[in-house]
Amino acid sequence: MALLSTSRLLRPRLVYLALPALCWACESGQRSDNSVKRGETGTALLDEPSPNASILPEPLGDKPRFPENGSLSAGALSSTATPIVPRPEPIPMPSREPLSEDTLLRGAHGAGYRAHGRFVWSLSQPHLVVDGAKVQAWPQLTFELLRETPEQAARLRIVLSSGVFSLPEGTELRLRADRIGAVIVWPDGRSYRPLLPGTLPTLLSERRVDRLPFLPVTARELEPIVKAGRSVARREIETVLGTAEMETTALGDLAYAAPLLCEVLLGMVRVSGTEELCPEGQLPLRLAVRWRDGGGFLFELLGYVQEPRLELDQQRIPPWLPIYKPGELPPRDSHLLPTQAWVEALGLKAPGDPQLPRPTLQAPAAAPLKPGQPPQELLAPDEVLLRNSTDQPLIVMLNRYPFSWLDPGEQRSVRVQGTAIGYSARDFWGHFQLDQGTLAGSGSLTFAQPEQAAEF
Repeated sequence: MALLSTSRLLRPRLVYLALPALCWACESGQRSDNSVKRGETGTALLDEPSPNASILPEPLGDKPRFPENGSLSAGALSSTATPIVPRPEPIPMPSREPLSEDTLLRGAHGAGYRAHGRFVWSLSQPHLVVDGAKVQAWPQLTFELLRETPEQAARLRIVLSSGVFSLPEGTELRLRADRIGAVIVWPDGRSYRPLLPGTLPTLLSERRVDRLPFLPVTARELEPIVKAGRSVARREIETVLGTAEMETTALGDLAYAAPLLCEVLLGMVRVSGTEELCPEGQLPLRLAVRWRDGGGFLFELLGYVQEPRLELDQQRIPPWLPIYKPGELPPRDSHLLPTQAWVEALGLKAPGDPQLPRPTLQAPAAAPLKPGQPPQELLAPDEVLLRNSTDQPLIVMLNRYPFSWLDPGEQRSVRVQGTAIGYSARDFWGHFQLDQGTLAGSGSLTFAQPEQAAEF
């Protein structure tokens, strides 16, 4: 039983995607002067275009489809040049006590937009087909952006719509323009806890809510481009961790809701979504990140459409009939794809399939183990032991599909069908991707601490 070490790094390539044609649904708006900062700026806006600005190739497969026109249904929003109410002065959301009941009218509806987006993972497949149905293999999200009115502040509801996050599918994040912070809502729609700003990086990668400080930034405007007949603004944002490029388009109907999405995206790279970086009425379309030590990630908005009847009950903070759960997070299934996918795409045996027995006799005495060397396991002929010896959670990839999260020091046994299975491992934010190889039989597969960051 050989020990397969993966300390050598594969240098992944993060493939940038030029956003395809969207459902451009309204006229552009102007920025109001009634704006307010939600955090320290720390920005220096420059006018020089970026020497690295370019439209890069599409990622592997799964080109999304969009409506062919921007026609609106009856009752849809009409575009406005300025916000219909002044921008609210946000106040901190209580973080260590239950929240008071929301004042939104029960059973009512409001106007806004629906959108959907995804993270692009390099060196992996975007989806697979299980029992004739497509299953998403990249992290997917849906968004509901509620427009402000004189009675209610703008709001944002984000739903994790695929099962490859560190949180279960159906988990929500809810924000409102007159509050600083957010709430995470369990898939049951009732359980919740508040989140402080600066907790997204560890929440999505490590299932922790450690608050990391926002970083000083230098930002500059890049040359605008045109996509699907719409002008797209581009801004480059640099911190000590790396460089991010954000693309936005003017959407006057979402004067204060669009900046909420911008704040969430910038929060992923520890940047405060200030007035300068998240202007009113600018909807983010794309965020491409390159870490200074190598690696990176790409988020893209795949499409959006006006929705005149968003359910206000699904925007409530806290949710209706709330269950306050301080210090907890929604429970997670460590396996990221349906069991049927194990057989069809991953080359594994299903849990109920016949499994070969493990050896019953102890192996002959061997030389003493070196300090830190794991003991040899007695594995069945069809068994592979996956082990994470790094200090951070990993996503194990099998045949270029995400299979399982492995926490630091965790190990998991799987049974293989006997065919060769490709493997690799990565972290959520793309700082590194561990060496890839092929499993051909029984053995222990240990993912070791990376020696250097990946490049792309």
